[in-house]
Amino acid sequence: MIVDKTHRVWALLSLGTLVVLAVLYGWYCSVSADGPRGGSLPGLAFGILAAALMVFAGLLAARKKAPRWQVGSAAWWLKGHIWLGLLSLPVTLFHTGFRFGGTLEQVLMWIYLVVMASGVVGLLIQ
Repeated sequence: MIVDKTHRVWALLSLGTLVVLAVLYGWYCSVSADGPRGGSLPGLAFGILAAALMVFAGLLAARKKAPRWQVGSAAWWLKGHIWLGLLSLPVTLFHTGFRFGGTLEQVLMWIYLVVMASGVVGLLIQ
């Protein structure tokens, strides 16, 4: 799918959401005595949001397997997959406090970054 002007609404909503979340993250960092942590209430909220964004992005595969679904067009789902998938990266980083944690967390984060990079490369190739 070519990213053209039909993506404008998704791009602007994603960018606006990112700005709001970045401001909230900045506030959270300023009031947190121990710094941002994934286990704090705001950290958990960022983590739940990141997981929800990833689930939405993953539902594109379910939409492709069930073409009889009348919940949005395939193009709508693909645009959401692209833009909300991209938004999930900074939200995940807000959840982790820009730290990769222990060995398991590092492996998972590197896999996640490789998947994100491959998606961006695939989008650029198209």
